[in-house]
Amino acid sequence: MLRDGFRKIFWGLILVLVEVHIVAFDLLPDPLGYFYILSGFNLLTSRYEMDRKGKWLAAGLILLSLPTIVIQNGVYDTILVSPAAIYISIMGILNLILAYFIFQLMISVAASIGDRRLEKQTSGTCRMYMVAIFLVCLFQSFRINMSSDQLTGLTLISFVFSLVMQLSLLMQVSTFSKLPDAPNWKPAG
Repeated sequence: MLRDGFRKIFWGLILVLVEVHIVAFDLLPDPLGYFYILSGFNLLTSRYEMDRKGKWLAAGLILLSLPTIVIQNGVYDTILVSPAAIYISIMGILNLILAYFIFQLMISVAASIGDRRLEKQTSGTCRMYMVAIFLVCLFQSFRINMSSDQLTGLTLISFVFSLVMQLSLLMQVSTFSKLPDAPNWKPAG
């Protein structure tokens, strides 16, 4: 159950993070990724009685992400105040909140199985991820006031930070997907 739940969350994150567009359509649609994440949350919360807020957010993101099937992330970077750019910024903030719930789930599992090292590692990764991605989201709001030279450099830096943090989240979820299921596992609380 533990493995299956985290594997679904892992593959859901992959679908959400990877953008493959042909013409205007996303071949790896975000709603499908959020559905996998929701499915992973359902597996874990049905057996382990964990917080359901992440589950509700993933369910809402399935509907909210429908426009991402035809909206490409990088296309609206030059039009900073367009409705599509505002929508992408809002989705970025909601993804940050979803990542928070995923991290809290992993911290809870690590505490419940008594793996103090994994709990501490996950907490540290969570703090770094939250700060870095929040700064990237904050940077998005100041882009309109920057010159093109500043914008190019800071966009590259924020892209690298974001990529590294997304990969760290994926690696952490992958670590949890390799944990054995324990029949006597009790939720921390």
